[in-house]
Amino acid sequence: MKKLITFVVVISLFAFGCKKETETKEPVSETKSIDTTNIKPIKVQENISITYDLNKNTTLKFKLTTYQKSTQTLQLDSLVSGYVEQNVDYYVTASVKEKESNGNLTVDFNVDKVVANLKSSTGESLTYNSDNPPTDSVKKLQTKTFDVIAKANFSARISPTGDILDIFRTDSIIDKLISDAPRKPSTEERFQITNDVSQGLLRPLIQQIFRTVTDKKLNVDSVWTQSYPTQLSVFEIENTATYKVTKIFESNGNRLVEIEGTLKVNSKGKQDYSEGNVNYKFHKPKVSGISKSYFDLDKKCFRSSTADVTFEVVVDMQQKGNPKIFKRTETIRSKNSILLLN
Repeated sequence: MKKLITFVVVISLFAFGCKKETETKEPVSETKSIDTTNIKPIKVQENISITYDLNKNTTLKFKLTTYQKSTQTLQLDSLVSGYVEQNVDYYVTASVKEKESNGNLTVDFNVDKVVANLKSSTGESLTYNSDNPPTDSVKKLQTKTFDVIAKANFSARISPTGDILDIFRTDSIIDKLISDAPRKPSTEERFQITNDVSQGLLRPLIQQIFRTVTDKKLNVDSVWTQSYPTQLSVFEIENTATYKVTKIFESNGNRLVEIEGTLKVNSKGKQDYSEGNVNYKFHKPKVSGISKSYFDLDKKCFRSSTADVTFEVVVDMQQKGNPKIFKRTETIRSKNSILLLN
């Protein structure tokens, strides 16, 4: 284990997001935000659906914000701590090109703009704006991940409940990614790169816009759950997200469904591990998460959503023959959001 605690957190079903302002601000009119102070409750006689019943040629524009802060604390003879913080805004256009008889959608995505801000406890910082990308070779390498997705075009097939059936038309992204490679990748290598980009970069982006939803008919106080696995350090995590319709109302001419969510987890895994002359004891992870989202009954998509999820793992380290126990704590706080702009 080259790195004792490696967090690979994929919050797919719970990625509601949380609006986070950055130094570069995109003006958003008040009518595009959800006004919950002046609302008109709607009495629904029949249960409603929150599936993506979008029409062909529908075009939607979104602002997606992802925020993550990773903090590490190491208790040795003294306390040592540090953090890395990242905030990224994506401006994405989603256009429905085809609608199948079973409701499956073919959607073209275009990432119109990316704005990123990164900083760490060491004082290092990095900014990126795809409208004015860096020309310095070092900064270009540092911002490669953002530059690859900026101005990117790709497509996906999506079910009415938000399941991603296929991701395709990614060649331009792959070509851009490998443009500086010392050699041309083999067919097998390109296939692996394509899969990594589709699953690790594009799928999380799509899932923020088209989250997996229930196909049940709903009304106020309807409750449903969704479960999904993740890997966190040495633990296998079973995540259970519980959602509840809290109100159905009208705001600024939009008929909206307010949905609140909570996240609970069960974990299992070997907590004791040895490498060389060092023993490690992993404490069970602590996880908490809440969300709130608004589904637009007329637009047939989420107009706004926020999520705030925190993961914490603690590991005790002890050298064999030494009574001292050192403690390492790593905490990741993630906030994700979407906002419909049109």
